[in-house]
Amino acid sequence: MMDADRHYIICILAEDGRTVVPLGIEDYDVWNEWMHWHHAERRVAKTMVGAARVSTVFLGQFLGFHGCCFETMVFLPDGQTYYQRALTWETAELLHTEMVADVAEMLGVKKPLIVWEHDQGADREEEGQE
Repeated sequence: MMDADRHYIICILAEDGRTVVPLGIEDYDVWNEWMHWHHAERRVAKTMVGAARVSTVFLGQFLGFHGCCFETMVFLPDGQTYYQRALTWETAELLHTEMVADVAEMLGVKKPLIVWEHDQGADREEEGQE
């Protein structure tokens, strides 16, 4: 729970792997160690959509006015990128799914390739591309 008198700019994930735990700047060493040792746990999802890639990760810091801690980025084949940010794990998952659908429609890809999902804990190839 956030203390109104404390300034939060960094955060980690709780033991459930999804709940954001805000930290004060005085907890920088805790944050730095967590970010170093929990790299895989920070990825929400990664999907290949034809030659494009959609990647959603936990950033470990509050960005912008609304305190967004998750980012979904799209890397298009022509080098363009764009992103959206979310405050919660659940919203980040929804954004990822929506952005995959948008990119698939834009590129005419019928079956995006799920490369990584957080609950699987490892790379996988479940669906082919067309």
